[in-house]
Amino acid sequence: MELKQMIYGSGKSEVLYHEEDNGYGVTILNIRGGHPCAYVTYPGIKITDDYEQFWIDDQVVGPHGGFTFLGTLGDWTGIDGIWLGWDYAHCGDYSWSGVDISLFGCDDDDKRWTTEEILEEARAVLQCIKDGKLKN
Repeated sequence: MELKQMIYGSGKSEVLYHEEDNGYGVTILNIRGGHPCAYVTYPGIKITDDYEQFWIDDQVVGPHGGFTFLGTLGDWTGIDGIWLGWDYAHCGDYSWSGVDISLFGCDDDDKRWTTEEILEEARAVLQCIKDGKLKN
């Protein structure tokens, strides 16, 4: 699939990128034009109560801001399976909500993530999983 760029303030949700190969996958979504999210899937993924914590060498680790999602991506994406994800809507990340973002301690200078940057991080997380370095 061709990479689509994140358009903040669009007000619409869309799949910015999706790839799957042999049960491993990466998906990047634009959530209502407010912020992007990344997701990975892999063979044997299961829903657990402690999905927020993953371990490498006895240390809790995770991608940008940590894992914040484990479940299905919903009917609107047309993408099946269970996905582990994280968002790019933390303090320091630009997020559009249609209200004055300075009320939340954020401003227009916050990081606007590109789809390429998010894809690079998502693929790195998936590679850690493939290498057995990231386990739930």
